[in-house]
Amino acid sequence: MPTRPLAILAGAILAAAVAVAFAACGERTPSAPPAATSADVILTIDGIDITLGELEPFMAWIRETRPDVGRKTLAQKVLEGHLVPLRLAERAFAAERAAQRAKAVEIRSVVQNVYELERASDALEVQDRRRYTRLQPDLSVGMFLFDRLQEGNVSDPIAVPRGFVLASTHEHVDAPVAGEDMVEATQVGFFTHKVGEFHDWIEQEQARVADKVTYVHPDYRDALPTWCQPPKPEKK
Repeated sequence: MPTRPLAILAGAILAAAVAVAFAACGERTPSAPPAATSADVILTIDGIDITLGELEPFMAWIRETRPDVGRKTLAQKVLEGHLVPLRLAERAFAAERAAQRAKAVEIRSVVQNVYELERASDALEVQDRRRYTRLQPDLSVGMFLFDRLQEGNVSDPIAVPRGFVLASTHEHVDAPVAGEDMVEATQVGFFTHKVGEFHDWIEQEQARVADKVTYVHPDYRDALPTWCQPPKPEKK
């Protein structure tokens, strides 16, 4: 039987179904909570959903260093400092990020350890080898660098708000005080913007979407980024 035409047809049907699903997601009524299939959503801002599954790993990692910090404070730090800027940038600079990720993947394909990463990245503009405390790198990068099982290994491209990072730890530096340990590590950045340019853009973007929070889970209403305005209650 001519199985190839059938496979092509099946692929077309699947693609159409996915397109319809995405379109349906984009048509959510602004004032309505997320659909039942998105029960994990804790925040919707300007049409972007942030889920509990995205939030919790970062909160758990910070809690290892700061067990005294409350859940809402942790959630706010992750939302404001990482997840919301990342998701806004992913939408605004999809093509630029894809290009930078491709460069990172190319470098990653030819390096196996921290020393090879340094040699391969000598010609790149953004390379940084130094000591870091746990909360100095981007959260997603710090989680890799401080994983002792990964010492000497090179990360896959790690998404950060400005683009992507390849990271690797040379050594862990233990501190006498819990939570103040450090790593000597190399980061190689593949960024869409310079620091100042991105800072200016994110400030403008935050001002634009500050009043576009259309849903926040009641348990996280007090954990909104400081620049966000909570949604107004619906009139009865």
